[in-house]
Amino acid sequence: MVAPTSMKSAEPEDETFGQKGQIAIFVGSPVNVSSTSTDSGNVSTLNLQFAPSVDYFFVRNVSLGLELIADYGSARSSSSDGSTLKSTALELGFGARLGVNVPLSKKVSLYPLVSGGFHHLRESFQTLSSGTVPADQVAPTTENDLWMSVEAPLLYHLVSHFFVGAGPTFYH
Repeated sequence: MVAPTSMKSAEPEDETFGQKGQIAIFVGSPVNVSSTSTDSGNVSTLNLQFAPSVDYFFVRNVSLGLELIADYGSARSSSSDGSTLKSTALELGFGARLGVNVPLSKKVSLYPLVSGGFHHLRESFQTLSSGTVPADQVAPTTENDLWMSVEAPLLYHLVSHFFVGAGPTFYH
């Protein structure tokens, strides 16, 4: 997690993280681009993820925020009957967050967050070359669900408007 913060504190002399009126923008939860393939070319995958969020401290050390979710994945593989199968998945979603900043020192704080929201997932499966894959195994599926997560990142404030952090996340 790497994030710049906008310092709009009511008290300009105190620019510590979590001041009333501050805005924190998170760009690392998660940002991921990956690709995998084998020498024989039988399997290849691509995964792109982006989930930015923004939090507003409405009172000192307590924030409300919003997050967006965009996730795309594709895989291509050969089956035992000689067919080449391609699967793709697209997830789009949004959520609300509540966070509490717990300063541990001038440069370190714990920032537990509880989030919840909605996401839409669409998966499709295609046969790209001849084979004996039944049609019911290649039908697209769509899923709409509610989700919830709990995070507890430990933040290190490099300067008053920039921090890095890491910690556990539980997602359901």
